[in-house]
Amino acid sequence: MALRTSVAAIMGINLVYPVLPAMMDQLNVEPAEIGLVITLYTVPTAIFAPAAGMLTDLYGRRLPLFLGLRFFGIAGVGVGLMSSFEGVLVMRALQGRRRARCFR
Repeated sequence: MALRTSVAAIMGINLVYPVLPAMMDQLNVEPAEIGLVITLYTVPTAIFAPAAGMLTDLYGRRLPLFLGLRFFGIAGVGVGLMSSFEGVLVMRALQGRRRARCFR
């Protein structure tokens, strides 16, 4: 289980990075703005990691990991379904927030 969560954490950025130019064209955003897709995935992890640590101390790792991975996947699918750049940013931020919970 730990291997799967580690791979998902690493691939959260590596899988999106090659798609950014196509996403930039499709959503009509500037190159300076497209970096927000990665930033809004990474920053919530740093902010919510302490809270995620407290939850795992209280409830164990299994429940937060299970819920976090499910939400992480749902938000990932949501990124693909968004037709606006703002929607993509919201989904990536939610994905990053849940990443903090699952990958502590």
